[in-house]
Amino acid sequence: MQAKEDPEIYFEHEVMAQTMEGRNINLLSISSQEGRLDTKEAELLNDSNLTGSNTSCFRKNKMIVMFSARVHPGEPNGSLIMQQMLLDLARQEDSPINYLVIPMINVDGVVNGNFRTSFSGRDLNRMYGKKAALCPEVQLVTDLLASHKLIGVVDLHGHSAK
Repeated sequence: MQAKEDPEIYFEHEVMAQTMEGRNINLLSISSQEGRLDTKEAELLNDSNLTGSNTSCFRKNKMIVMFSARVHPGEPNGSLIMQQMLLDLARQEDSPINYLVIPMINVDGVVNGNFRTSFSGRDLNRMYGKKAALCPEVQLVTDLLASHKLIGVVDLHGHSAK
């Protein structure tokens, strides 16, 4: 998706980690420019555990919501919802919320055509907690959750009825 050029909207993309097969796990940061820290301020105030995370530019007094999708590769409707949501977020100006977005958590599972599992054969949605270190994708999300004061997390899934 191409970010629209709008001086009022802050949009940043970064590669947060690599999957077991070496594919990128992307993080998007979306916010209004109002109240955003400049680079120097962000370096002085950054308390993020994620080295190089562009989320350090978020003002501490703004709320943060995280969105993610495709933890289960066989739920492509999560990607469709995510795409529309990103378009809607990109149109918001003067939002009191910063958005962190992981468009696709289980990249290897999607590329390999798996239905519920990652490259390693694990259902990533069942690996949070003590098992997180076994899966780099889950560890990334766990670290992101731990390093920010979030007011909400939305994990997009898609299920079908028989």
